[in-house]
Amino acid sequence: MASNNNNGPTQFHPLPAVGSIVWVKFPYAVGQPGPYARPAIVKEVSPAYHRVKLVFGTSQKTEKLYPTEFVVKKTDPDFLQTGLSYDTKFDVSRIANVPYDDEWFEIHSPRPGKPPFTSPVIGQLPASYIPAIQLAVSHVK
Repeated sequence: MASNNNNGPTQFHPLPAVGSIVWVKFPYAVGQPGPYARPAIVKEVSPAYHRVKLVFGTSQKTEKLYPTEFVVKKTDPDFLQTGLSYDTKFDVSRIANVPYDDEWFEIHSPRPGKPPFTSPVIGQLPASYIPAIQLAVSHVK
């Protein structure tokens, strides 16, 4: 659900939970939405500022992982929970803190035959990935 105060971007409500996978225009420059939406994991939520801290995701070059990255594969038993369509890697060293509104986030089109999404949240990162996240975080300098 979205709400607008008529003075700018429309905010999405409610805020996502930590561990949610969202569709966001992840920034390449501070303060500017990126050129297109991509998946990201919600790392922190700030209700006071209606902002979320996100971990960068991409479906590109998932076979090449750096120490701060982990991959969610279509063949993983919990993959359906994620809402992702492709193998996707996440880089815990690439973090962005952005407003939870329609300037930054998009409502993603689901896989064919699935009901439409009503918020930028497409799924949830399963708890089975916690060890992979912890290992990746241990490599952040």
